[in-house]
Amino acid sequence: MEHGSHGSPPFVSRQAFLRLGALSTSTAFITLLAACGAERTSVSSAGTARSETTAAPASTLAAPSVAQSSSAPLAATSSTSSVTARAPSSTTATSSVAPSTAVSTPASSTALPVKAAKGRVWVTYWGSPADNKDIQAISSVFTEAPVELQNVSGDYTGTLTTLMAAGTPPDVSMFSSAGSFDLISQGAFTDIQPLIQRDKLDMTDFVPAALDAYRYHGGLYGLPKNFHTESIWYNIELFHEAGVQPPGNSWTTDDYLQAAQKLTDRGKGLFGTTLPIGAEFTLAWIWLFGGDVVDNPDNVTKVTYSNPKTIEAIQWLADLRARYHVAPTTEESAAAKGDVNMFYGGFIGTYPYLYVEGRMATLAKGFTWDVAPLPSGPGGTRGNYVNTGGWFMPKGSTNPDLGWRWMQAATSPAGMKMDATTGVGIPARLSVTTWPEWTAGPPSHKDVFIEQAKYSHPYPHFPGVGTVLDAAWKELTSVFVGTTTAAAAAVKADAAANAALQKYLSH
Repeated sequence: MEHGSHGSPPFVSRQAFLRLGALSTSTAFITLLAACGAERTSVSSAGTARSETTAAPASTLAAPSVAQSSSAPLAATSSTSSVTARAPSSTTATSSVAPSTAVSTPASSTALPVKAAKGRVWVTYWGSPADNKDIQAISSVFTEAPVELQNVSGDYTGTLTTLMAAGTPPDVSMFSSAGSFDLISQGAFTDIQPLIQRDKLDMTDFVPAALDAYRYHGGLYGLPKNFHTESIWYNIELFHEAGVQPPGNSWTTDDYLQAAQKLTDRGKGLFGTTLPIGAEFTLAWIWLFGGDVVDNPDNVTKVTYSNPKTIEAIQWLADLRARYHVAPTTEESAAAKGDVNMFYGGFIGTYPYLYVEGRMATLAKGFTWDVAPLPSGPGGTRGNYVNTGGWFMPKGSTNPDLGWRWMQAATSPAGMKMDATTGVGIPARLSVTTWPEWTAGPPSHKDVFIEQAKYSHPYPHFPGVGTVLDAAWKELTSVFVGTTTAAAAAVKADAAANAALQKYLSH
């Protein structure tokens, strides 16, 4: 789910900027950008403010001991943090479910039950108050038993881990594929592959990459509700004004750079692109350059940022700012509360990010926009990163059979149809991607997402992945501020990451 605040940030649009007159000095430009918005962003250690990911944070926690759990109910409130995903709805969602379904309305402040009631499915998820209505709609297709929907705020992974360690887990929990892996590797979730085989379920309608994101050592541990690939969101007007052909399927990284150079006019405060920052968002670019961050995705024993193709990808990305000056500096980005605000305000031509249709429809005002695939890398290599939001069954729950049937209903075509209109993710069933509920409205080229999924890879699967890749990224941030080369930083990144990895592999 996309986290949300209770309103859209105010922006100074590019049109307003031009009415005030082009400012030639960096100081004047930054002063104006400071008024561009109040969207909450996280500033990476590379100094670039980026909007927070649409997925729940990746878990880097080991399973807590039972002693960490409390007999007292754990507080849960509706989340109010992070980036607005779509126009806000009322704080308390109104259920669209018939009374016979008995789906509870998530309250703005309730207590998590110590243990689910027999015969009543307990489902936990994270999100803003606006997300309550979406989850209720998805759950409405399940009519076999009452359902308790719980919106858990704060440290979602920590709260759920504590409940599982105490033997009081919910029947079903929502996690992203990137955020679930530590718990999968620790044996916290039920392998649903035997249940699929027992019930003779046809899984061919699921987008393969979305389903594969939940596989580990031959097992399948979740069912996706939606998925994300990284794409190029672009401002059509800026392309037309610069006389540049909009991006398409045949674009290469050379085409991308040339277009960014033509779109950039620093005197007018215009930039061709922005940088994907962080271990997660650089993965797609590393893969399309033919590199990787691990030695063997199926059996990771070593982190490999010193792979020559990986170094080439990281240096190329960093050069967009430091060498070619087609991306905002860290100071310009910070003054505008992030590159995303500059893009929504009409100051940036291309914005590489995950699926953000909901944000675009709400926040990208004053210009038309569309989406294109990431460019191909040197030699025509294709690659992308897939992250998913989906449902898991924690082991030891009170109603595993009902929980499994709820998961099937929620991820059925009917359940996924309810999710298709929210703008927070791409439907994980191929059949739903052809329905009007999904195809209607912008962007015009939604087929891009499905096509990119064919060559996308999931977040790396190995114990401690979040901690390990974060250790590597701390050594790589200096490349993106231009103080060292990718080759030099990659050696340090591998050393730090492999030291962290060995602690997990030795257990």
